[in-house]
Amino acid sequence: MNRTELEAAFLRDARALGATRDEAAWCARLITAYDEPHRAYHTMTHIEHGLGELEALRGSLANPSLVNLAYWFHDAVYAQNPLTSNEAESGRMAVEAFRAMGIAEALGERARALILATKTHELPPDVAWNDDSDLETLQDVDLSILAADPYTFACFERDVRKEYDWVPLESAFVLGRTKVLESFIGRPFIYKRPALHARWELRARENLQRTLEALRTGDADGVDATDTCIFSTSKGRLTREHPWRDVAYVSASPLPGGPRIELFVSFGAQGDDGMHVPLGVPSTARAASYLRSLPGYDATAEANALRTRSPHIAFSAAKSGVIDGPVRRVLATSPYR
Repeated sequence: MNRTELEAAFLRDARALGATRDEAAWCARLITAYDEPHRAYHTMTHIEHGLGELEALRGSLANPSLVNLAYWFHDAVYAQNPLTSNEAESGRMAVEAFRAMGIAEALGERARALILATKTHELPPDVAWNDDSDLETLQDVDLSILAADPYTFACFERDVRKEYDWVPLESAFVLGRTKVLESFIGRPFIYKRPALHARWELRARENLQRTLEALRTGDADGVDATDTCIFSTSKGRLTREHPWRDVAYVSASPLPGGPRIELFVSFGAQGDDGMHVPLGVPSTARAASYLRSLPGYDATAEANALRTRSPHIAFSAAKSGVIDGPVRRVLATSPYR
């Protein structure tokens, strides 16, 4: 959904709830709030994504217009420090806005309750499992980022760190972030609605487990990949990315201390230090499988590097051509030994 579509949807939903005035002004106020410069993740992109998911789920909601407006308001107030009152302040703003637009007081209070439930993403004490599908759906959609593809999740982790730049001590941030992610992975279910659980649960747990491992070990140079790019991370956060067309060559080189090799990815720029992808390591397995799927990749280079204990070129854009378009990963690969 683009901004024009989002604004039209806000007016539609507000009027469906009985709004008779000031709808456009409140929509503009919210957009201004989400565009505040101190935000990195809790921006209009977050709202656009969530509203898109809710639109697809519209037919399963008891009151889709109310859920949509609650989502619009749920991060309207985002103070960096302290963070404890953001949901409460956002809920109060929703009540104020509903009243100003002429929407019934009871609906404003319901929106406030939905917003407050996004603080912990756990069911309120007075709500039993499956008794409030609208609330559960809102909570699940707000956590959909946890089930994003690896690149988007690494961007999320980077952006969360930016929003916590008021915590200058890295060790303190890592401790707090670890506790937050552990709290999610320790739940029996991250997602409550059956369809969303089936769609998102497994990938969310994979993302959380991978990032927790990076935080616990102090991983300083992870490498991962998607169909469109190869990227590096530090403690689970995106640090660098290159589209596949940037790859100049890939070499296979032996590692000291045993029969192991790594792939070195060069992007051709002078002074570029490339990316190192050790083989046989779980944290780089996906990147390795993408590299092995490059058109023209010479799998024998890995065995030759191991045998001769010297680097061998496995891929060269000068020879095979610049990679144009997405890379389709081939999961079944031959071992290099």
